[in-house]
Amino acid sequence: MALLPNNVYIALFVRADPPIPNDFHWALYLPEYASKGTKYHIVNEGVGWIAAHASETPAGILKSFLLVGLIRVAAINSQEHLAAKADALLRSHDNRLNDKEGTTCRTWLLEICEGDMEKLEAVVKDWGNRFADAAVKNVQPRPVEN
Repeated sequence: MALLPNNVYIALFVRADPPIPNDFHWALYLPEYASKGTKYHIVNEGVGWIAAHASETPAGILKSFLLVGLIRVAAINSQEHLAAKADALLRSHDNRLNDKEGTTCRTWLLEICEGDMEKLEAVVKDWGNRFADAAVKNVQPRPVEN
C-alpha cells in the first residue's frame, strides 16, 4: 500500500532477532509526495540522545533494514506553509532531548504527538508485534496502515 502524502506515520523498527515483544525503535515519517519525505527520529550514540532527522524517499523507507512498517497517525493540510510548520513542530524538542531523565525514541515520539498516549502506544505496539517476525525475515512489501 502506498504512503499518503502530507500524512504523519509512525515507523517501527525491530531491535533484535528474534523480535522482543514491545521493543521497537520509533520514528515519525512525513511523505511530502511520491519521491520526497522526511524521517524524524532520535538516536542514542552513548553520550546522550541526538536528533537524526533526514530526507528519505517513501520507497527508501519502505525498504529500510528491520522496518516493521508504518502506521498513519495524522493528516496535515497540503499547503506548503503548513508542511513547514509541521517540520518545525517535529524538530521543536531537538535542543532539549537530554533535559529529561528517561527519554527514549518512544517517549520523544509520544510527547511530540500529544493526545491519548497510552492508547496510541498500545495500538502501535500491538500492530508492531503482529508484523515483527516478518521484519526480521525482510518480507516485502512492508505493511502500511492508512
